[in-house]
Amino acid sequence: MRGKTKFLVIIAVVAILVAVAAVWKKDHADIKKDEAGQEKIKVTAIKVKEQTITEASHVTATVIPQERVKLASKIMAHVEKIYVREGDSFHSGQLLVSLDQREIVAHSDQARAGLEQALKAVNAAEAALEDIAAAKKAAEASLANAQSTYERIKKLFQAGAATTQDFDNATERFKATKAQMERLEAQEQALLAQREQAMAKVKEAQASVEAMAIQLSYAAINAPFDGYVVQKLAEEGDLVGPGQPLLIVDRPPWRVEAAVNEKYLQDIHLGDPLKIKVDTLGQEITGRVAEINPAVDPVSRTFKIKIDLPEKNGAKPGMFARVYLPAGLKKGIVLPEEAIIKKYDFSGVYIVDAEGTAHLRYVEPGKKLKDGIEILSGVNPGESVVIKGAESLADGMQVEVDYH
Repeated sequence: MRGKTKFLVIIAVVAILVAVAAVWKKDHADIKKDEAGQEKIKVTAIKVKEQTITEASHVTATVIPQERVKLASKIMAHVEKIYVREGDSFHSGQLLVSLDQREIVAHSDQARAGLEQALKAVNAAEAALEDIAAAKKAAEASLANAQSTYERIKKLFQAGAATTQDFDNATERFKATKAQMERLEAQEQALLAQREQAMAKVKEAQASVEAMAIQLSYAAINAPFDGYVVQKLAEEGDLVGPGQPLLIVDRPPWRVEAAVNEKYLQDIHLGDPLKIKVDTLGQEITGRVAEINPAVDPVSRTFKIKIDLPEKNGAKPGMFARVYLPAGLKKGIVLPEEAIIKKYDFSGVYIVDAEGTAHLRYVEPGKKLKDGIEILSGVNPGESVVIKGAESLADGMQVEVDYH
């Protein structure tokens, strides 16, 4: 019985050793030794080559209105009523805010009363001028008669055919009618001056009435265009003065504004279609370049563009957006993502030299592309880079390379 047990123990030990050997062989199948007995790890590598890279990029942008306006009061008055709330839409000509009109109405009534009084003065002067004209007409006839009689009696008197009394009477009558005519002419001149003064007062009163009408129109703040209320800057009952903003409103259609690197200045033109993604909406839309400011900011080395969005796109002013710029072509190096080793905040790859030694070299990765990661610096064309098995390496290890 004891012999049988001993035999079973030996069988079990042998089985365990076989299993361990099998696992070790599997785990070290890629490890070989060189002639000096140093272990070599089998890796897959590629020869670095430059390739053509499509340089597509985007810039961040903000949705803005075509126009943002502050609607301000033009008069000193209390806010009587605000008819809109923040976020409301409105139509051109719609009443948005009304101001207290009572003081303006009182001044307007006073101006109209002044106008009526001035018009009455003009009418009175013109009526008096009509009377003077009639009186002058009669006086002219009397003067002509008196002058004719005077000249006839004078000749008779000089010929001795008329008495001194007749000549004196004719002379007095001629002088009297002439003096009356002069008085009428003086009165006419005075009335003409009076009428001119009255007409000047009419113009002044008309200007006051028109000014009050304008002031009255200022008491109603109407929408200058179709748009949206962004912010209320006053409340009902507030006393506001000329130039004080009451509402901030936006005028559609919406646009996006972006600062673009100066290298794209010659590639973007007015009317060009550009893809835009508004992150909140989660969709791409196509807009057209509406404005280009070619002045380059000397600090950021960018210039600004504005792109019109299509109507009914769902975007709102202030939303974050991305503008995709025209793609260009350039030469560069692209490595598979698995070739890049991340160590802390650094990125590196293993370069295999001519003696089969792996060296860890830090690189500067660029954009992630469809077929790998762009490498901006750290690797040169013609070098061998490990793309499989790098996770088992350490700097200075000997490797057996299988080129891909």
